[in-house]
This record gives sequence, structure tokens and C-alpha cells, in this order.
Amino acid sequence: MIRIKKNGATPMSLRYMDYMSTISSDKLHEGLFAHGMFTEKLPPIFTSENFFQFYKSTPDAFPKSLCQKPHGVIYFESWRNTNVPRLYAIPHPIAYYNLCQCLSDHWNELKTHFAQQTHAQSHKVSRIHIRKQKILKVYLP
Repeated sequence: MIRIKKNGATPMSLRYMDYMSTISSDKLHEGLFAHGMFTEKLPPIFTSENFFQFYKSTPDAFPKSLCQKPHGVIYFESWRNTNVPRLYAIPHPIAYYNLCQCLSDHWNELKTHFAQQTHAQSHKVSRIHIRKQKILKVYLP
């Protein structure tokens, strides 16, 4: 839970946009790119933190020619305990980078849109939920 004090407001009295405004475009990018690529249901070996560190340490790692190509998804199966396979799809890392970059680039516009759509609501309601977890830095839609 995010603890925000805004003119003496308690977390229960904060509106949806008060929570959204605590997330900067840089933090959104890092949270999605480094921690949001894989579902929480996958084993901890599935992480994109090293991919994010590579991106940060190598500024020219993703040339425009590579980022403009269409990319598919990576499929794999996992067997349930009922002997029925479950199909998973992981986004291609470059496609996921493009998505995170686009959301980060347009974050202020998105927040303005969210504010316009939720300003009259007396409680926190949105069809898009971005969850900020303080300890893990995870942002999940």
C-alpha cells in the first residue's frame, strides 16, 4: 500500500489520480521493463532485471532498425498437475522494450486521460490498474 500524505489526507481519502501521480515516467519504464515482463505465477528464474541492466549500461543496444521490425511472441508449454498442457506466451524482449518505451514517452498524456476519466469518482475506479509495490518495484497492468 502506498502511504501518501497530501494536506493531511489518509490513504483511504486519496483519489485514483493521487496514486497515479506518484509514478514518474522513469519509474514506470523501470518498473515495467525490469519487473513487469513476466507474470508473478512463473518461477523466479523468469526475470527481466538483467535485460534492463543491459539496456541501462548499453545506450545503443537497441538500434531503431531493430526496434521497428515486427516481433512475435515466444511460446512454451507447462504441464498442469492434471496432465493437460498450459500454453504460455512471452513477448519478444524487443517488442516489450518498445511497449515500455511508448508508455513511458506518453505517460503524462496517459495520466491526464486517466484524470479526466476518473475525476468525478468518489472512490478509486479504473479499468487499468497499475500497482506500485514498494519493496519489489513491480508495476503490473
